[in-house]
This record gives sequence, C-alpha cells and structure tokens, in this order.
Amino acid sequence: FLDHPALGVGWQATSEEWTYAPYLEDTRRRYPNLPEEALPSPEHPWGIQNGYLQAAAELGLAGGAAFLAALLVPLALAWRVATRARDAAADAAVPLLWLLVTMGIWLGLGVVAGIPLVALQWLAVGLAVAAAGWHGDD
Repeated sequence: FLDHPALGVGWQATSEEWTYAPYLEDTRRRYPNLPEEALPSPEHPWGIQNGYLQAAAELGLAGGAAFLAALLVPLALAWRVATRARDAAADAAVPLLWLLVTMGIWLGLGVVAGIPLVALQWLAVGLAVAAAGWHGDD
C-alpha cells in the first residue's frame, strides 16, 4: 500500500509475482526463521487474507474508503434502527449483528467475488434498509 497509496496495485494483483517479489528479500532478512512455504511464490500465490488490507493495497485510498463505506454506512443505519426500535427490538438487531459478523470475518478473508460472505454482507445491508423502513427511521 505504501508504495502505491493512490490507486493501489490493481484488483487481485497482490497475488501476482511482480507485486510481492520486491519485498521478499526484506521479509527473509527480517524473519530469518520463517519457512519458505509461508512466503508467496509462483507455486504459492498467497494473496492478502484480510479484506480491509486487500482493498487498500489493491484499490488504493479510494477503494479502501469505498470498501469501508459499504460496511460502515449500513452499520450506522442498523445501529440507529436497533437502538431506537421500541417494538420488535430483537428483530431490529438482526441486521446490526449480521453486519458486525461480516466485518469480523473480513479480518480473515481476502476479497474474492462470489464467496458467501459477500452475499451475507449485502443481505445484511438490505435488511438494515428494510428495518429502517419497517421501524419508521428516516
């Protein structure tokens, strides 16, 4: 990220050799006991396994901000609905809890199109918007 902060290296490019190869020698020097299998290589194209870091590294500041906004804006709405709901407060909390679970799981998963977590995220966003309508939140 620090070498390409504005635009990143490109979508899904962190698992390509040209993006990680310049940092391998420094990594080996800093962590001499690290097994070679833990480092990316053409045989092991490990990408970033953290959605937040991956979005920032691959898409730059704008992409990282958009990724966060896609989570934080619905989270704020879900929080408002859950804390203001008088009737059916447990139902109003479901989108909030789903979003919190989604945000936690993104800490350990890389962004890949079509994974079930993406479906959970957007279902939670839809539920947050629907809950705002059901509970009269403007």
